[in-house]
Amino acid sequence: MEAGDIIRELDLKPATCGFMRQTWDNNHGAALYFLITSDRPGAVHSLDADQMYHFYAGAPLEVTFLTAPGQLERHLLGAFGSGPTHQPQLLIPAGTIHGSRTTGAFTLACTTSFSGQPPRAAQPTADQQKQMAKAGFH
Repeated sequence: MEAGDIIRELDLKPATCGFMRQTWDNNHGAALYFLITSDRPGAVHSLDADQMYHFYAGAPLEVTFLTAPGQLERHLLGAFGSGPTHQPQLLIPAGTIHGSRTTGAFTLACTTSFSGQPPRAAQPTADQQKQMAKAGFH
């Protein structure tokens, strides 16, 4: 299956993280599909709630955190057993500045959050954006 087929079948729309569609939302949190391509990587952002990324299909997803001391921390979201450092789930703590990009043609994943309210996105500061841009995330 190709990225375009998945985008059509799941009715994904261009958004912050490639192509997205919310599948659940109430006063406890939210869940949504997202599909990242090399042309549409995940924008650098943070949320005001913890997020759990879940890998579904495609190539592993590189997710890079900007830590409080200004260090870059890289993670690979991927199928269980597909690589020594691939994780099928990845926790992104609330307030963590992060960006994501596929390591192949596309990555299909899901994010869930449980904050007691639907999560709200926040933009990084100019300095945080510069640090992430040095690593190739925009």
